Amino acid sequence: MYGDVASGWTAMPGNGFGAPQQNTPASVIGWTAIWNGYRLSADLVDGNSSVVLAASSEPPADATGFEKTPRSAWRKKVSIDEVADVFELFGRVTYQGAPFRLVDVGQEGGRRLFRLFYTGHDADQAEAMGLTKSDAGVYWTVVDESTVENVEFLQNRLAGLPGAD
Repeated sequence: MYGDVASGWTAMPGNGFGAPQQNTPASVIGWTAIWNGYRLSADLVDGNSSVVLAASSEPPADATGFEKTPRSAWRKKVSIDEVADVFELFGRVTYQGAPFRLVDVGQEGGRRLFRLFYTGHDADQAEAMGLTKSDAGVYWTVVDESTVENVEFLQNRLAGLPGAD
C-alpha cells in the first residue's frame, strides 16, 4: 500500500513481506512544496486540500510538527493553504547520446551523482550501454553529473493550486 511521499510503500499485515525499508524521498521527481521557506518533497492528499511534506533528514528546530516514519524520513501534513507553491518536477538529460529521466541527485566524494532511468525504447542499446535492468524494458544507472548533457527541468502545476497562476 502506498502511504505518501514520506511513508512510501508499506507491506500490509500478513502478506509475508517484512517491515518498510529505509528509502529517502527523491529530490528531483514528483511533487515539491514550498512551505515556510523550505523546499520539500510532497504529496497532494484529501482531494488536493492537504499536502504531506517529507524531509529526508530531521527538519530544523523551527520546522515543528514533523514525525519520523518507519522509512527514516520525516513527515508533516498541512493544509494546501499553508504552502506557497506546489509543483511537480520532471528532469530529462542525454547520457551517451541516449534519452534519460533524472530521478535523483546525490553526493559522493565531493561530486554530484545523477540517478537516471532510460526512456529510449531500444533494449539492445540499453544493454550495450551496461545499464542495470530492473524489469522488462526498465533500465537505469548512476553517473557523474559531468557525463550528462542537455539537462532540462520542467515544472508541472495543477490549476487552482498555489503557484499555478
